[in-house]
Amino acid sequence: MGFFGGFSSGPMGQSLRAALAGEGVEMRFSPDKAALTTLSLVELDAQGSPHYAFYGAGMADRLLEPADLPDLPAQVRALHFGSFSLVVQPCGATLLGFARAQAGQRVISYDPNVRPTVEPDMGVWRASLAEWLLVADMVKVSQEDLGLLYPGRTRWRWRAAGWRSARLWWW
Repeated sequence: MGFFGGFSSGPMGQSLRAALAGEGVEMRFSPDKAALTTLSLVELDAQGSPHYAFYGAGMADRLLEPADLPDLPAQVRALHFGSFSLVVQPCGATLLGFARAQAGQRVISYDPNVRPTVEPDMGVWRASLAEWLLVADMVKVSQEDLGLLYPGRTRWRWRAAGWRSARLWWW
């Protein structure tokens, strides 16, 4: 299994890179960036539901650009994309372009994993979703994400919105 994303060239980024390498995750395609590492905080409410805070504007993981995109070896058969990296720029446009270029060559998996604390405008998330549904072979979406994106709608109405794929994971 591999990971593609921007890492800070500083101590926190290198610590994250070392931890992933220690777990056997391949990261040879992940560039180092001269920026800091995003800080993410998770707090559980009284019902045990997580709430997130992200401090990441201008951070390494958001700075992926087309020049960072790898030439993947043939043994890479599937790619998974998800979360706020798909709506923050330039990373979002870079990853969407990469997925489009890989579509038909590899299975493309997508999880919107909506994080309103990163991007509170649900219109931005819906626009991203519309683009990804044209690329993805497989979509994993939570009830919470659908509720944020399309309050009051059912999965059937959402699915009928132009999705080309044959597989939907409902979580």
